[in-house]
Amino acid sequence: MAVLSDYTSGTITLANGSTAVTGTGTLFDVAKFREGDTLQIQNLTAVIASVNSNTSLTLTAPWTGTSLTNAPYRARYLPDGARVTAQATTLIELLGNGVLTNLAEIGVEDGKVPVGNAAGQYELVDTDEFGVQDPNGSLGKLAALTLGNRQILQTDGAGSFTLLSLAARQILQTDANGALKAIALAANKLINTDASGDILLSDITPLARSVLDDTTGAAMWNTMGGGGSLVPNGWSRSPNGLIMNWGNINIANGDQGILFPQAFPNQVFGVVIGAAQSTPNSATTFYGASADSYTLSSFAAHGRYIGNGGSVGQAAINASYIALGR
Repeated sequence: MAVLSDYTSGTITLANGSTAVTGTGTLFDVAKFREGDTLQIQNLTAVIASVNSNTSLTLTAPWTGTSLTNAPYRARYLPDGARVTAQATTLIELLGNGVLTNLAEIGVEDGKVPVGNAAGQYELVDTDEFGVQDPNGSLGKLAALTLGNRQILQTDGAGSFTLLSLAARQILQTDANGALKAIALAANKLINTDASGDILLSDITPLARSVLDDTTGAAMWNTMGGGGSLVPNGWSRSPNGLIMNWGNINIANGDQGILFPQAFPNQVFGVVIGAAQSTPNSATTFYGASADSYTLSSFAAHGRYIGNGGSVGQAAINASYIALGR
């Protein structure tokens, strides 16, 4: 068998418009093919961009010929002389732009590295100038601090950093100098401010908290323990337990039992009653009303008259009363 000058082992598969070459029975890597070597196929030449494995190549440009499947080929080495000539020419071009000359001129200094400048030339720059600069020393002040859990930073009157440690359930306020300070919260405390605007914590009871969400005075009154019915014959209870009953009554038979609109739970302090309406001949007769026989739920009302000649008797009259108790 004749030994060919080109490599022809195996076959290749290559699609039109693709740069991927797949070999079958090939040893591209073992055969030491490199970038710049070529494939001769169908009287066309394809340049190899890279050798990926024994069975895989990548071309420098998409294949313009017809698609191939397990087709024969010829792989041709680029002469070493041609490689050296091309690389030497490229190096000469690089040297021609003055970059290497510029590097040679600036020399070498301890602790400095060449850095390109706006003029397109290299210059030596001290390594201390690299990284984040700290012309005002602020980073140095920050680095001098030892940070701990749950702290915040602020600057003092001299512009130096200080740390403020935070604890559970605290709020922040600035003092008269603008410095932050932490205020610890506690159970059953109300946050408010004094005359200077400093935050204070004042005691607040469960009852006071329950009043704060009421939207009307009547709702607050009821929350505090008050109550009542504001009608002509009604009653009212104060938060301290004082109860007032009132009403307009008719003493039809001169003596009549009257029920309070709201019974007193503990005690009746007294009942004040007065005649509200007299008979037509009141010009010569005096009419009055009185109350006695108090119970927690009722009292006895009496209507009387005193005639011009001194006669006394029962009278049917209208009266009004107020009763206090608890």
